[in-house]
Amino acid sequence: MRFWLEKIFEAKRYLFKNEQPLWIYLVCGSFGLRLLLGEMQGYFIAANGYHDDILMIRYSQLIEHFINHNLPPQDLLVKDMGFPLILRFVKFTGIPYSAMMSLLWFFSALLMVALVRVLTEEKNLWRDLAVFVFVLFAPVAFEYTGTRIYRNSAMAQMYFIALSMMSIFFVWHFIKPRVTPRVLVAFNVVFGLAFTLTYYIKEDGIWLLGCLLAVMFVCFVRIILSGEQILPRVALLMIPLIIFAGSTVAYKGVNKICFGVYLINNRTEGELGNFLKLIYKIKSDERTGSVWAPTDALNQAFNASKTLRENSALKEAVWHTGWFKKDIEKNPIQGDFLGWVMLSELYNSGTCHTLREQEEFLGKVNAELEAAFDANILQRDDRFQLVSSMGGMTKEEIFSLFPAMLLEYKAYITLHHVEPNRERQNMDNAGTLKLASRALRMNLSKYTEPRFSTETANAFLKKLFAVYSVVQGVLFIAALLGVIFGICTIRQKIFSVNEYLMLAIASGSLLLSLVYAFAISWFCKFLDVLNVIFYGVGLVPMLTLFEIFGTYLLYRMCKNKL
Repeated sequence: MRFWLEKIFEAKRYLFKNEQPLWIYLVCGSFGLRLLLGEMQGYFIAANGYHDDILMIRYSQLIEHFINHNLPPQDLLVKDMGFPLILRFVKFTGIPYSAMMSLLWFFSALLMVALVRVLTEEKNLWRDLAVFVFVLFAPVAFEYTGTRIYRNSAMAQMYFIALSMMSIFFVWHFIKPRVTPRVLVAFNVVFGLAFTLTYYIKEDGIWLLGCLLAVMFVCFVRIILSGEQILPRVALLMIPLIIFAGSTVAYKGVNKICFGVYLINNRTEGELGNFLKLIYKIKSDERTGSVWAPTDALNQAFNASKTLRENSALKEAVWHTGWFKKDIEKNPIQGDFLGWVMLSELYNSGTCHTLREQEEFLGKVNAELEAAFDANILQRDDRFQLVSSMGGMTKEEIFSLFPAMLLEYKAYITLHHVEPNRERQNMDNAGTLKLASRALRMNLSKYTEPRFSTETANAFLKKLFAVYSVVQGVLFIAALLGVIFGICTIRQKIFSVNEYLMLAIASGSLLLSLVYAFAISWFCKFLDVLNVIFYGVGLVPMLTLFEIFGTYLLYRMCKNKL
């Protein structure tokens, strides 16, 4: 940290010597405070998180992971590599983890300011500084989610970066940009890389891809209707998607070479992913919003598939898995944990020793289950499924999700159930951690332990949280009014093209947040309240976009007395 503080002071001397504009001092001062708070509060690792925190860090040892295979086969491809690559960058550069997280928030804030300037086409020091500070000190960075060395601590920033760049991408391709083609190409390339990293930070990035495809479709239609320079504009439009597709092919190719399977994730994709979807389709009176794979559905699958029926060792291992107290009759498999159970027990039962064997074995099983469905040996469940990779629910169970959705919004707007994190532990004081190697310990010890008083930081952050709880409440109401009035006055054409794009971004962000919150509530049905907030971190950038542009629209209407 001393190195970074010295750099800040050097920058300060340079700025004052050369009489730089006021905004540079304010931005540097804000970022310096952000760095200090991150270092003071510190970060922690969940010592028992073998399949979470520990696994991500072990993945970040790229040579050990890809070449030496330092994990059991069932753990090699269970999570995406986005966050491990960030950890590897931290290790490679020597940047403290706290500083890396602060830098990601810094870039998030700068891109939000850039988006505001692109849409308003004007510079306003105090407005831009307010947006910058509002994003830079987002409370999610200082509570449990943001201070745990796990991928969720970087997700809000990466979603901020991806969504703000996607919005700039939308504006610049919807209307003729005030930048040169060279700048546009460079921006699209950087956006494509940032989008790809964000997509692979977690296994549920499909919603992000859906947003990009929707934006590209709208822009494509606009370009076609304009009739101007169609081919070069469409070619520019395709750059981020080409980068994403090329990166995905390369990612799968590396896994094919190293692990023998052309997959990103062998828990949610491939034959195991298909197996889970088939289990969730089997009609069962025991299925609930919390139990997606009831024991009777598994029984039906094992009876319907000859390959499963003949493998008594696998059935014995699944029915007595250590994941659920060695008895799934008394303790049914909760939520999406069937994927974890199958990965473990396919290996423990001696059924599959490699990822390729797993694909081949489950491929046979899935073909037999599909045939059983076609022959009406297995009946299809009539519950509604949000997506095929999640268990179905009845209407009553779906309506029961709304309190959890409300909690997600309350957690963001009023910081309900959210407070500065007090948990401070590292590799040296979190227990024996027998699963951690010496190299893993060295990787973490460098940037986990706070060097200042966490209590002092939290005393300041409590006041900051109190301010945010009021400001975010006011902004949310103002933005809601701005969007409603904006939609109601569309026929009057009172806005400029850019302001209508703001309306599209604000209303789209709100709608996206509702879908996202609904999906998270569905997924977290079997988890506790705090996990709903933990997994709902993606709401932060969505609602921030909504609040900023919805409030701006209300301001414009009030200014014009409309």
